[in-house]
Amino acid sequence: MKEPAYINFANTIAKMIDDGIYKSGDKLPSLRSLHKKKGLSIGTILQALNYLMNKGLVISKEKSGYFVNNRSKKELLLPKALPVSLSEHSVHIDQLLQKLSVDTINRDFVSFAIALPDNKLLPFNS
Repeated sequence: MKEPAYINFANTIAKMIDDGIYKSGDKLPSLRSLHKKKGLSIGTILQALNYLMNKGLVISKEKSGYFVNNRSKKELLLPKALPVSLSEHSVHIDQLLQKLSVDTINRDFVSFAIALPDNKLLPFNS
């Protein structure tokens, strides 16, 4: 199955970023110049740029245009798999709860454990 035009165009820009043609912080060409050079509709170009923004490669600055996102190498590291342990060991729930309470202070931790939907969204019989 053929990929949509916006994904092909987004992949082209992503490859240019990976190859160093566009460096971190560089301004991307304007929508109109891309429209004229590539022969794509402005809507297709906007879809491609939104796709790249969702992937974290590009940011938009109001009334300035689109820029290559500043990414640190720390953010680009892939998660490491934990080693598999087949041996038995005891787990103390109090230690896990204590670790959880410490982790909630960390700004990188978001707990959805106590999230509840609004009652208006639930199918209650009145």
